Amino acid sequence: MQRPLLLVALIGIVIIAGVSLAGYYLGKVAEERGQSQATPSPEATPSPAPSPSPSPSASPPPTRRSPFPTAPPARPTPIPSVSGMSTFRSALLATPAPAPLRPTPLRISFVSLPGEVHSRQPFTVEWRVDGPAGTSGTKTTLSVSYQTSSSKNGSSSSSSSSSEQSFGSFTIPRTFTTQLTYGGPRGTIHLTTSADVGGTIIQTNGSIQLVNEE
Repeated sequence: MQRPLLLVALIGIVIIAGVSLAGYYLGKVAEERGQSQATPSPEATPSPAPSPSPSPSASPPPTRRSPFPTAPPARPTPIPSVSGMSTFRSALLATPAPAPLRPTPLRISFVSLPGEVHSRQPFTVEWRVDGPAGTSGTKTTLSVSYQTSSSKNGSSSSSSSSSEQSFGSFTIPRTFTTQLTYGGPRGTIHLTTSADVGGTIIQTNGSIQLVNEE
């Protein structure tokens, strides 16, 4: 009688132990599952959104051309670099300064003087006075001397005559003209023209051959 009761008690103890172990195991599983659900999952990489297909756009209206010509856009003026400015300055300093202008020296000269004239034929004599522009002269003079020489029957003779023409005050530069006529035997006409400019006398000489057609 006692042995069946003991067996029943052992079986009961085994069942109670199995139920306890099963309950403990199920509790552990539930706890681990709860922890796994509480842990955040790694963020998924967002997939790129599909690019929207370009919708057909309306073509722009045609551009109207102006009837007037359009000037091209102005080009910006290049700014010289510092090195360029330095080179230009060096070249400018290296360029020699122009020599000062020297005043025109006083000078008198014949402009028109024939080399030969015929007897009793008029001819023109022209001379010019040059110097600093605007300078005043007191007077200018043309002195003419006519010299002839001839030989006849073994004897020779000579003669001379002179004349003078004067012109009053003038301003440089100035050109003078006079007309002369000489008649006689073959000879030489000597001319001297002079000018007085501020007390300075300048002069020049010339000669003309007189031809006597017999």
